Amino acid sequence: MGRSGLDLSDVETTRLKAVCSGVENAKSFMAELTDYHGDAVATEYLMTVEIARALLRSSYPDVALEFLANRVERHALIRNFQKPFTLGSKRFDVAVLGCGIPEFLVEVKIGAKKLGGELEKDLKKILSFVNCLKDEFAPRLLSACVFQVHAKARETGKAEKVWARARRYEKRIVNDLDAYAKKHPDFEFEFRPLQRDDEGFQPDERTEDVDGTPMLGQPAHAIRYHAILIRRRQVNGPTRRPWMRSGDFAPPVHPIDQQQ
Repeated sequence: MGRSGLDLSDVETTRLKAVCSGVENAKSFMAELTDYHGDAVATEYLMTVEIARALLRSSYPDVALEFLANRVERHALIRNFQKPFTLGSKRFDVAVLGCGIPEFLVEVKIGAKKLGGELEKDLKKILSFVNCLKDEFAPRLLSACVFQVHAKARETGKAEKVWARARRYEKRIVNDLDAYAKKHPDFEFEFRPLQRDDEGFQPDERTEDVDGTPMLGQPAHAIRYHAILIRRRQVNGPTRRPWMRSGDFAPPVHPIDQQQ
């Protein structure tokens, strides 16, 4: 289910900590530039770069930005008869590679309110990529969809309503992820907050006019970050094929597959 915890290795835990560090660095940097944050595109790019930098600092030298999926080493791909499956122009925001094969993928999205839309597109992209990897490689790959939940009041005095709205967005995403996980039983999913439960809520801003008169500034807002972790379950039994659905029979195995 979407709320259960994945069993992470020490290396994966270190990488996830680097992601959290990258998110914190981006938040701190944006706070120096503006009272709140930049637009969605600028925020997404800043977050992506900071996550990549944090992974590089964690002694992972082979970190790629805008990783093109079709550059993965072909020996890792399932063959569709004579040729490996083509992955097209799919790109991932950040990838940690090992011998040319992704071991950790990160996608970043800003302003999520539900699982549908851009966030779900990222999940589908990750699942379709993992389904093209051979069984000995697919379960080794951990992926993370890092996303921001943002709610803002239009006027002061609405802080409680804004915070409640942010909570509703988060609860909706968790419930949607539970339903999504049931449709994809070959994968494990986990919803993981990237900050404390009480963090990310800002009350109405109180400031002073040039003459020192107290005045209200920007209204209350909530900016919170989370991640959806994804991993394919270890396959037991016959080798899977990405075109197979539950209950399908496997097509005949091509001789080139039998030799591997």
